[in-house]
Amino acid sequence: MLDPITRNVEGDDCLGDAAALEHQTGLAVDLAQQERQVGRQPGDIAAPETGDAAGSGQVGLGDDFAFQAKANKKGAPTGDAVHVFVSGSTAYVVSAATLTSLTRTCTGGNPKICSATVQAGGASVTAIDLTTGVATAVPGTASIRVDATDDTTDRYAVSITGAVTYSLGTPGSQVSLTAGEVRIPS
Repeated sequence: MLDPITRNVEGDDCLGDAAALEHQTGLAVDLAQQERQVGRQPGDIAAPETGDAAGSGQVGLGDDFAFQAKANKKGAPTGDAVHVFVSGSTAYVVSAATLTSLTRTCTGGNPKICSATVQAGGASVTAIDLTTGVATAVPGTASIRVDATDDTTDRYAVSITGAVTYSLGTPGSQVSLTAGEVRIPS
């Protein structure tokens, strides 16, 4: 099957979806840039440990996303984040390989509902012409903020500023996932 963005044949798994975690050679950012089809099935992301957060899937009118954040006792968290959105005949891939912050909160109820905010600066932006498949680096860098909630219906919001500007939902009004999942263990 041809990839709708790069117009090339998908990876060895040929499942028409994101590669299973055990088949990924890189971070969530790498997979999304190669496939534009970020996790579609529960289980596509590794189970994060308590204090960490991860998610991948689709939200809104076809935006794809992936993030993973591991808390670090000394300094910024490790992980990455990517968001892919389409505007007109151009798809934008915003990817950050270095995170600047991770904040988590959980309710005291049963079941607990956990939310996370992941932020990154220095994100690269690639514009892909959907009619030709030509990818072009957008000059400059972007900042990306992800707000996600692990609940019965997982939710997600993103704000991108800098080389491109884009937002979907808000921290207080996140959008329900249409595919994939968010995992924020309490």
